[in-house]
Amino acid sequence: MYDLYNLTNKWLQPEALSTDQIVDRVVSDRFIRALPVRMQRGLGYTNPKSIDDLVSAVERFTATEEYLQDVRNPGNKRKPSSDATTGEETSNGVIRQCNSYRLPFSFSMLDP
Repeated sequence: MYDLYNLTNKWLQPEALSTDQIVDRVVSDRFIRALPVRMQRGLGYTNPKSIDDLVSAVERFTATEEYLQDVRNPGNKRKPSSDATTGEETSNGVIRQCNSYRLPFSFSMLDP
């Protein structure tokens, strides 16, 4: 129990971080752990510093995978997802507008 307490204090750094920063760390950790392993690996290369950075990285990763799937299978056309590409309101009330995606990952990282 003592080791777990010390590891948690090292990770959360309660003496150096604000309550909001600690909450962000815990939320980010739980969010990343809920993602598929392939996406977790891809996010490891981006090193997001905030929840907004994390969400942006997930959106870019998803867009990259969709793009690569379209390139590999040109006959399969999907309609675009409506949440990030049209600027609609998300479940938490934030309006996200995304006009373009950068491709931060190398193509070899996404191959099985």
